[in-house]
Parts: sequence; C-alpha cells; structure tokens
Amino acid sequence: MNIHDYAENRKCSLGRITDFTTGVNPLGPSNKAIYAARKEVGRLEVFPDEHTRYLKRYLCGLEKIGEDHIVFGAGSTALLNILLKAVAPRVIGMISPLSSRVERMVTKDGTRVMTLPQDGNPPASTDPARLCDFLGHVDLLLISRPHDMTGMVIPREGLTRLMGEADRLGKVLVIDEAYGDYVALDSPAGETVASHSTIVLRTFSLFHALAGLRLGYGVGSSRLIKEISDARPSLEVDALAPRAAIVSLKDTAYRMRTLKFIEDEKAYIGQKLSRLKGVNIIETPCNFLLLELQQEWENIRPLFLDRNILVEGFAGTDGKAYIKLPMGRHKANALFMRTLRRVTGG
Repeated sequence: MNIHDYAENRKCSLGRITDFTTGVNPLGPSNKAIYAARKEVGRLEVFPDEHTRYLKRYLCGLEKIGEDHIVFGAGSTALLNILLKAVAPRVIGMISPLSSRVERMVTKDGTRVMTLPQDGNPPASTDPARLCDFLGHVDLLLISRPHDMTGMVIPREGLTRLMGEADRLGKVLVIDEAYGDYVALDSPAGETVASHSTIVLRTFSLFHALAGLRLGYGVGSSRLIKEISDARPSLEVDALAPRAAIVSLKDTAYRMRTLKFIEDEKAYIGQKLSRLKGVNIIETPCNFLLLELQQEWENIRPLFLDRNILVEGFAGTDGKAYIKLPMGRHKANALFMRTLRRVTGG
C-alpha cells in the first residue's frame, strides 16, 4: 500500500501521513534541478525528445559506453516491467526479504518467483558462490545492489563472476542500483556492454528526488537494450525530467549536502536508540538503518498505521521484527522515535 492508497482508504490528506516506505532524498530535489525544470515549463508546447539525446550523450560520456547500450524510461521500475514482458521468464529469482515494490511487480502476472534467503555466513546477497548456483535454477535473476531491504552489497569481483555465469548459462541478470547513489559503489555498468545477458538499472527517483518526474535508465548488453527499446512506448519520458536530471548529476554541492544530512540523522537516531531497550541497530551503507525488535512484525506494523505512519519491514527467521528506516526530515525522524518508544513500551 503506497501513500496515495492509504490516504484514500483512511480518507485523510497526504499532509497527515508520514511515509517511511520510500528511499527518496529527504532534502527534496536539487534547487538547480528545480530551476532547470521551471525553465523547461516555458517550452511545454514542444514535444519531448523521443531519444533523450542530451542526457544520453552525457551519461554515455560518464560511463564511456556507446549509445546503443543505454535506454531510458519512466523510472527503473517501468523499465524492469518492460524487460519482464519482453523476456517472459518462467522463473524469476530474487534475494529475500523482498521490498513491497518489487514483490508487487514480479507477482502480478502470475510468474513463478524463487527466493534465496539471506541466512548463512556470508549472507546470500554477498556470496557469489551461492548466487551462481541459484542462477542455474531460474531464468532471470534480479539482485538489488545494495539490497533494498538490508543494504548488503555483493563485492565487485563476485559480481563479475556472476555476470560471466549468466552469459555461460544464457540467463538474464538484472542489477538494480536504485540505492547506489547513496553508496560509493564501484558499479559494473561499464562491463555490461561486453556481456550478453546483464543489465544495470538506475533511477533518478530516490537520491535525486525526482520521483514525480519518473525517469530511469538501463545500461547493458545491446541485445537487452534493444528488446526494451522495441517494447517501450514512444515518448515515455517527458520534457522536464532529462534536463533536471543532468543538472542534478552535476550538482556536487547537493550530493555532499545530502550525504552529510543522512550521516547526521543516522547519528541522531543512534543516540536516541541507545536509551531504548529491546531495539538493536543494524548499520547499512545506504540512507536507511535496519532496526531489530523483539516483537513480531505482524504486531508492530498496525501500531504505526494507527498513527498514520507508513513503515516497511519483515519478519526474520529468528521470529524478530525488522524495520527498514530510511532517513526522513528531522521532524519526521523525531516523530518516528517517539512512536517507536510507545509501541515498544520504552
């Protein structure tokens, strides 16, 4: 349930809801990106560029790839949907726990989904041997790097091994880097041009906070890029998003300000939680913390909903509840901490 569905069901305004289920930058878009989008509003009578050529050339220069290895769409989720329809995998493999966004997307068409649990040392999301073995049992493997619920990151050398195995087996490997901008990732995007079966998906919705403009892109093998391009609706990307995206990518001060804000808010949450018994913090390199609670997840979530706070989490194999806590604005984070204290009896 997203914030709009919740507001309609509860018959309340969006302003009364605090949403901790997205990883959108709490600072909002770059001011420079907002200004760039406003300038484009003055040219709304012009159809958008179907080839998104200016942003394409800029990103191709950054990645040092050819233009036939990149495709744009209305967000990385839209691109993945198109890819799934084009490839039509019978079995999709993913690493649990699944985020609600991914779970809704891959299960709606009745496709069979196999999950690899995180348990084990090292965990599944960082163990290339387990991932390579798992790849042999599915048609398409979707991995989040970092994992969108636990923040774990498969090492670069393990990823290279997995890409080679996907080529050898003729399986499709999709690497979702939605949270990659929050982490100093050594992305494999440049390597995918030499692969037959791998694609990296990225979005401007989260770190760049352009969720309302819906823009994402994929970098990968020319075969997969062509399949997406052929199946993608024309003029799917509007005229405002590409210009705002370029400006946001160039705004280094915005990036530094975002990372500093997240660091400070994580420290604030950590300080508050140090006084609260029964809650453990699991650090992640992303913009969110993972909170381990002694209660069951099914009992925790309704207590937050009663206070119009949307949270995402999962039940661990140990029976404990785990809440994914993305950093929001300071006022929202303070509200979360007060509510957590009440629902845990702290």
